[in-house]
Amino acid sequence: MRLKFIGPVYAKRLNRLNIFILRDLIYHIPFRYDDLTNFLNISEIKPGEKITIRGQITEFNNIYTKYGKKIQKGILADDSGTIEVIWYNQPFLINLFKKD
Repeated sequence: MRLKFIGPVYAKRLNRLNIFILRDLIYHIPFRYDDLTNFLNISEIKPGEKITIRGQITEFNNIYTKYGKKIQKGILADDSGTIEVIWYNQPFLINLFKKD
């Protein structure tokens, strides 16, 4: 069965995963699953971990480098400490995240 919106390039990618028909796609199990539902305090963070934290933004700024790059920097705080958070090339976040 041919699926709509699956062109030859994407079909080739699916074939590399041994997905050839719709049933293969339905029963395909990802090789990794990241559980981001457990929140950690900032003081519990260790380098290299993929984690989810919750806190209050105390500072947030768009920074433009002299080469035209866009960097978004913020300070996130919870009861246990603060951490600097950085995004790249997402200036719309200034409208999404507000102080406090």
